[in-house]
Amino acid sequence: MIQRLETLLRWLMQHQFVRYVFVGGVATVADWGTFWIASDALQAHYQTALVTAWFLGVLVHYTLSRYFAFRSRAKQVTRQVAAHITISIISLGLSALSMYILIETLDFKPMAGRVTTTAAIFVFNYFMHKYFTFNERWIK
Repeated sequence: MIQRLETLLRWLMQHQFVRYVFVGGVATVADWGTFWIASDALQAHYQTALVTAWFLGVLVHYTLSRYFAFRSRAKQVTRQVAAHITISIISLGLSALSMYILIETLDFKPMAGRVTTTAAIFVFNYFMHKYFTFNERWIK
């Protein structure tokens, strides 16, 4: 049984998308945890909590994506970080707009809006990072 589990894990870790899902999960926990602490525990406005959580999420996401999900060895780290931040800022704008609509118009609770927004933007982020941020030919 343990050997089958080890084989399954090795097979899963060979797939970039699976590694990206794992990285996304870790970054999401950091993001949502920070969002929850800021918005609920500290009573910050949901947009302030969103931006605060976004900063931590971007840091965790870039680091784990570079070394684990995409296994990048690019020497142009500055360009890579700039691409990651640019895509992340676009995602933040989409998140802020989506959350505004969900919370102010559709009466979602802030955390429910954050979960919905994260799920909606996940696929966009994967393809943007795969084809731009961590594409060795584009980064040169």
